[in-house]
Amino acid sequence: MSEDCVKDSGNAGDDTYEITYDERVIKFLDGLDRGEKKYIRIIYEKIEFCLRHHPKKPSAKCRLSMFKGSKQKYPPYHLHVGELFVIFYNVVDDVQTPYVYISNIMRFGVAHDRYSKIL
Repeated sequence: MSEDCVKDSGNAGDDTYEITYDERVIKFLDGLDRGEKKYIRIIYEKIEFCLRHHPKKPSAKCRLSMFKGSKQKYPPYHLHVGELFVIFYNVVDDVQTPYVYISNIMRFGVAHDRYSKIL
């Protein structure tokens, strides 16, 4: 994964994943305008609930899925945060301390325009 990342161990335990953020995720969140800053808490709550505990398992609260057809060792997934943002990430679970690498966050419309380029 990327060298430019930030780790968050949270309450890591046997059934949790560490969360690693690419620097562009932090820049994106820092760059949200004043009216969008309220969504930062919602984004982090979604990351904590969905990705720290079950990053591969969709549920009613976690609208996530893996990109089909990927040939990457750690295939890309995406998680919707309402109809506002999409979080792109990979799950690295064949290491001693499994982690989720969050590679990008985009606005919903931009993300859907780029889906074909993710693979």
